[in-house]
Amino acid sequence: MHATFKPRYPLLASLSALTGLIILIASSPVRAAEPPMLINPGIDGTWLNASGGIQGLFVETDASTNSLLAFWFTYARSGSDRDWLVGTGAINGAAADLTVFSVEGGQFGELSTTDISPWGSARIEFQDCQQASFSFDSPQEGIFDNFQMQRLFPATECVAQLAAAHQTYVTQTNRWLDATGTWVFDYCVNLEANLSHGREEFRFAENSLEILIDYYAARDCQGAKTVETLSFELYRKDTALASLGDAEVVANRVLLIDPDNGETVEQIFYFDDAVNPPVMTHGNFTGTRDVQGWPATLHNLFATPLR
Repeated sequence: MHATFKPRYPLLASLSALTGLIILIASSPVRAAEPPMLINPGIDGTWLNASGGIQGLFVETDASTNSLLAFWFTYARSGSDRDWLVGTGAINGAAADLTVFSVEGGQFGELSTTDISPWGSARIEFQDCQQASFSFDSPQEGIFDNFQMQRLFPATECVAQLAAAHQTYVTQTNRWLDATGTWVFDYCVNLEANLSHGREEFRFAENSLEILIDYYAARDCQGAKTVETLSFELYRKDTALASLGDAEVVANRVLLIDPDNGETVEQIFYFDDAVNPPVMTHGNFTGTRDVQGWPATLHNLFATPLR
């Protein structure tokens, strides 16, 4: 449960109609000791059933389609034949839901035609870079189950790429985009009597976000200017659908943590790389929320990368 509090940033509440950065206090705020798990290219490789036996999956990620491909090497229910199953599906945070197919009819060393038929569904969820859970359901075979997996080789690459994964966002074109750098909103918005808001800079760095906001002591971005700086730890969580005007788009859910006191902001970011330059916007806290309390409406003002 979260509760709204009076922000320590004097003008933050009045700015919320544009930035959506209303601070929320978690009931028991805890700063993350390390980045939470996200699927990244470092998980590519061989994962074995942790209970033993030479059965498992070979996993590969595709940044161009935000998808995961898994080859499941197992045995037929009779125990006498090998089964080769293939699953593919979209990545969402630390998990991927897969559509699974069976592959039969091939011959050793031959480019023969194989029979590919629907088998069922599966879900793979990574607890960390070394452990994952795998669950499956095959109506065709009448079976469902789950098991734990462990990585065959050390997870050095996964650990090294995890921090970068928190700056890599799923875009409108379903690709991965590294948002590291500065994104600029160049608008003037009148807030309340004798107050307006101008340029914003969103500075994305490794596991952090710094926001610089220009305020003016008069309307239409006139009068004396002050610059407010907000600094957060940043951890990307997963993706969710959000409203952008009349459209429903894929947004990225992130957790922003004040490093001084552990106060948290649950926010969403949207990136569109189908245009040049790409654009970014974020959630509107005065709009709708999803069932988990995250913003579900995006602003229709956009930032572009600072060149």
